[in-house]
Amino acid sequence: MNLLNEQDLTKVEIIEASKEVFKKFGYTKVSMEDIAKAANKSRSTLYNHFKNKKEVFQAFIIRSFLNLIEEAEARIQMNVSLESNLEAYYDSRANALHILLTEYANIVEDIKVHPDFSRRFNVDRDKREAHVLAKILRIAIRNKEITPISEEDLNFLADLMVSVMRNFEEEIILNNKFHEIQQRRGWLVSILSKGLR
Repeated sequence: MNLLNEQDLTKVEIIEASKEVFKKFGYTKVSMEDIAKAANKSRSTLYNHFKNKKEVFQAFIIRSFLNLIEEAEARIQMNVSLESNLEAYYDSRANALHILLTEYANIVEDIKVHPDFSRRFNVDRDKREAHVLAKILRIAIRNKEITPISEEDLNFLADLMVSVMRNFEEEIILNNKFHEIQQRRGWLVSILSKGLR
């Protein structure tokens, strides 16, 4: 069991409190004072953990998306097909992403205005997601659904899958075409699953 130390706990509390502030006002209108009040912390405590509101916002985004991936990973099963696991994973992820973006409508606009916000977030998210997709591929290999491949090739394939889906999703999200993600995602998963057999 991983217990948080006091420093980490305070940081988590600040990030959690920032969610409501960013949700309500968006990045541009929020101040460190607003975040401190929401977290019931002093500004000096806030600055002990974050240099500025950009760092708080990035931590909030990263935490939100990593939680989304973790929830989607929980849908993976050992004895189902590659296509079923990919569908379950991406469906869970897409639904959670839709909810997140609906609740935090300002996020998309904030990321459009400040594209540098997503750089660090993309690295953390992509690494975690590649790990999950490699797990799905290992299950398919174990179940003899796809031909065994080297660990290097498996990791390359997982990274490639992350890139394809990330670019696809970002285009849809940033252009407000979310309804299209369900239709096109299933098609991409089917092509990928058939191609690996």
